[in-house]
Amino acid sequence: MTYGQVRDAALRLMGQFSLGGETIPKTYNNHADLLLRIPDLVDDAQALIAAGPRRIRAAKQLRPERGKAQEGLARFTLPEDLLELIPGGLLVLRGQSSGYDSRYLQLDERHILLPEFEGGSVWLEYYRRPERVTEQISKGETLPADDLALDNAPETHRVIPYYVAAHLLLHEDAFAYASLMNEWQSQLLSLYQMPQPRRNIVSDAYHWGALDV
Repeated sequence: MTYGQVRDAALRLMGQFSLGGETIPKTYNNHADLLLRIPDLVDDAQALIAAGPRRIRAAKQLRPERGKAQEGLARFTLPEDLLELIPGGLLVLRGQSSGYDSRYLQLDERHILLPEFEGGSVWLEYYRRPERVTEQISKGETLPADDLALDNAPETHRVIPYYVAAHLLLHEDAFAYASLMNEWQSQLLSLYQMPQPRRNIVSDAYHWGALDV
């Protein structure tokens, strides 16, 4: 869905989209102020979804030769949009011998240290933050473009209007707020994905050979 579609869906839930069959203009009552509050609420909803029921996977290639040397290791800055590292180690691609390698150290919240890897490419897999609509407002504008596509999986977009509408009605209608928040919570539950098992060759710390798990 686009930003404009999510915005209009939220306004419909509030009964603030049309009046007498005509779309409510920005100049009507406090409608313009209402529209200005929506982008931040969309960002809040997207962040909550990406931190819980539907995370966004991402990957960044790390080139050990390009890291900054530190104590015999290569230091890399973690991606700006990193939310959480995916457990299991770094993905090292070496053809038939590709697999995950946990030989890295997290120095702090922003840096990791890598040893030398013999051949292949090294990838950091992580969950990222969604792209904020407020950061994609064109220069000179106060609102996002109607055709701006929202981040994350398409099925996450349909639940956002409930969150937006609920918070816009927070101080106006306590019953409507509670009803919309209950629907928001119910819709969030439907977004959770079943855990998927992952097969991979892992090395045995006791040197008993490789185990297929």
